[in-house]
Amino acid sequence: MDGINRKKVQDMIIPQTQIMRRPDTAPSVPPSPVQAEVNERIEKSSFFRRKKEERDISKTPSNKGKHFSILFFIIVSILGLGFFVANYFSFVTISVVPFIQKTHIENEFTAVNESGAEEGALVFQFMSFTEDESRDVSATIERNIQKKAGGKVIIYNSYNNQSQRLIKNTRLESSDKKIFRIDGSVVVPGTKVVGGKVIESGSVEALVYADAPGEEYNIGLADFTIPGFKGDPRYTKFTARSKKDSPITGGFSGTVRVATDEDIAKAQTDLKDELKRIAVEKIHTKVPPTMSSFP
Repeated sequence: MDGINRKKVQDMIIPQTQIMRRPDTAPSVPPSPVQAEVNERIEKSSFFRRKKEERDISKTPSNKGKHFSILFFIIVSILGLGFFVANYFSFVTISVVPFIQKTHIENEFTAVNESGAEEGALVFQFMSFTEDESRDVSATIERNIQKKAGGKVIIYNSYNNQSQRLIKNTRLESSDKKIFRIDGSVVVPGTKVVGGKVIESGSVEALVYADAPGEEYNIGLADFTIPGFKGDPRYTKFTARSKKDSPITGGFSGTVRVATDEDIAKAQTDLKDELKRIAVEKIHTKVPPTMSSFP
């Protein structure tokens, strides 16, 4: 072996096509030092390493199949989602909310009563009803009450056919000598005379109050004269009598327990609000559908 002229491995050109491997049928023999050195140089050579990497890449399964699988999965998912949506929305409930807009119209309109309205005219009609409400208010304070009795009377004129004016606070005297005064000025009509005979006395209604507060003026139904006509022929011809449905009552003088002014005012306000609510509810039930209500 000493006579062999050795050459450097880099000066050797080994074609790739001539590299062949013999089947591993013979027992493996450790490579000689020369062969080991050659193999080591081949492993370190960038040329042979690049060729080996190219062969390894060529043996790697193609990515085209993987891309095809992903694309197929995406297409199937889209089709499945479309099928689900189509079935889920096959029956749809639609809620329609009307659009409402308030508009201010500044104009003048004239309405006429429904009874005498022409066809096509803007008409109105009145609606009325009665509702009663009450509210209990606790009496929490003591107060000195001075209240005059009062009632309604009818004043008669049997004197002549001329009217007679009685001014406000004209006195009326009861049979038990208690004085009452008329609340306002009144005119008593004259008598009706037919054939020179008086067939009907003139009369007028008036509201009277006692001259002083106190329960002693609660005299009920009574007859009266006019003290201002004493010494005059009219004294016996002008008389007064309580109305049957309005006795003289309500007089009082003393200390009683009453509600405060604040409690009374609050009760009145609450009653007004309650009556207004009831009125609006009743109006809505009675107004025809072709008309609008203005409470």
